[in-house]
Amino acid sequence: MASLQRSDEQAAVEKEEEKEMPLEEIGEYRALAQQNSIEAIRAAEERYAKARESTASALKETDSTPTPPYRSIARRVLMDDSQGSL
Repeated sequence: MASLQRSDEQAAVEKEEEKEMPLEEIGEYRALAQQNSIEAIRAAEERYAKARESTASALKETDSTPTPPYRSIARRVLMDDSQGSL
């Protein structure tokens, strides 16, 4: 009985080992995931820069018109942001 149970355990272990991926394959998936992350971050940075440029351009266009208080606050926030980040 013990020998049957042991061979069943060995069979279960062997089956589990067959399910595991080789290290090379895991490395390929990691590299792919890292590349996808880098591309996603780069795309987000580009969208942020584009939005920031269009906001700055819109604020410059409003320089010739009287400035309501909320616009001067937005301009100050934008100026602080452009000096401190990215």
